[in-house]
Amino acid sequence: MALETGMTHTLTVKVDTALSAEEYGNEGFAVLATPALVGLMERCAIESLAPSLQPGQGSVGIHIGIDHLAATPLGFTATVTCTLTAIEDRILHFAIEASDGMDLIARATHRRAIVDMAKFQARLGAKAAKAS
Repeated sequence: MALETGMTHTLTVKVDTALSAEEYGNEGFAVLATPALVGLMERCAIESLAPSLQPGQGSVGIHIGIDHLAATPLGFTATVTCTLTAIEDRILHFAIEASDGMDLIARATHRRAIVDMAKFQARLGAKAAKAS
């Protein structure tokens, strides 16, 4: 399957304590945490790309800009939908929205870069070797 602007993907997740703001250290807020929401948005984009990447390719997030618009209580279901809006060589641009069945809870823009996994791992290994 080729990458094409306009392609969409949807991810649905039940909001549990592992995704809560309390789990991230914000006591008293039993709601979907912003960092967890960012993770779900990245996961949606990653999943959307999986069928289109060539063997040996992966993608890494290089930017996300998010507006977290409404709180989502534990037990609700978060639905995240990403749309590929632009392709610039190996940089992919996404528009992402999340809802909880009652509210639009977030909007984001996200960019991912397609990488060669072997080259990525080699650079990572060289960096780790320098640090030790």
